[in-house]
Amino acid sequence: MDPPRQFQYQALSSARSTRLITLFPALQNESDIHIELWESSIVSKVEYEALSYTWGDQVPTRDVICNGMALKITQNVDQALRRLRGNECQQRTLWIDALCINQQDETEKAAQVSVMGLVYSRAKQVNVWLGHATAAMEKVLELTRLMGEGKSALDIVNVQHIPELVDGLEQLSSAPYWTRLWTIQEVSLSKSCLVYLGNAEPLEMWSFQLYLRDLESHLDAERERLGLEKDPEALDPMDRRRESPTTALSLHFPGSAVFPGPLYAVFAYDQEGQRPHDMVFACRDIFPDSFGKIVVDYQRPMSDILSELSVWLISSMSDLGKFLNLISICPQFPGRLRGL
Repeated sequence: MDPPRQFQYQALSSARSTRLITLFPALQNESDIHIELWESSIVSKVEYEALSYTWGDQVPTRDVICNGMALKITQNVDQALRRLRGNECQQRTLWIDALCINQQDETEKAAQVSVMGLVYSRAKQVNVWLGHATAAMEKVLELTRLMGEGKSALDIVNVQHIPELVDGLEQLSSAPYWTRLWTIQEVSLSKSCLVYLGNAEPLEMWSFQLYLRDLESHLDAERERLGLEKDPEALDPMDRRRESPTTALSLHFPGSAVFPGPLYAVFAYDQEGQRPHDMVFACRDIFPDSFGKIVVDYQRPMSDILSELSVWLISSMSDLGKFLNLISICPQFPGRLRGL
């Protein structure tokens, strides 16, 4: 049998359109992922779920069968689709940026990024994909689930397992997902949010955050009682060596709509952004009064975008202290913006 032809994107019919996918359930002994990609109005009444995740390796190496043709996707998207699809006769309607946006078309990408806040706020549910889990992460997740069912950490935490739980907590809250600006926007704009980790049953984001923090407090208290030392390098959460392993998670809260922290903290937060343009565009729905006024255009020189953004930022900063705080983190940028 000849291999399927490569899928080719067609232009969207209007600026108010996007694409959605139908994810078909796996048939018996079937390894291929089958989806149907179709166009829909952003303001239609079609119900869909959105995926929030990190791209990971940018190089697409896996195939998905899209409208009967082959479409390359990254490993992380492949894993997320396999986790989300069912084994029964149930289809899911999803919005996933890697599939619903033609990533090779900068004009389309800019138009779709401009309405991404609307896409996530209208989704009936946002699914957070954290990736595969280690044994320690799975144990932490299970304890978090039990605490959500009313169990006390004092009753379910075995002292002998504390070192493993501490490792699992650090692994879980140090996942790349929590260090991206896009994910803050995606979760904060959501109505409902589920956290997926490996093959474990998903948890509501608010419950996941709440009980993970409670578990962390209990483990800290137990380590202090037992005389166990804490990591001396756990310093600044903005330096990714967190004072608290769950600090980063607090920025992702469903329904918050507006980022609660100081503006300068956002710039210092995302240490792994793929493109300088993304660092600005990811903040548009978090800070509509400043970033939201910047037109999304990936072909525009970054120096021009930063100059325009500076006008909005400085005019909105009546507090000299805030301005100086913003300036203080600027040394983190030259290495990333050099040559632009």
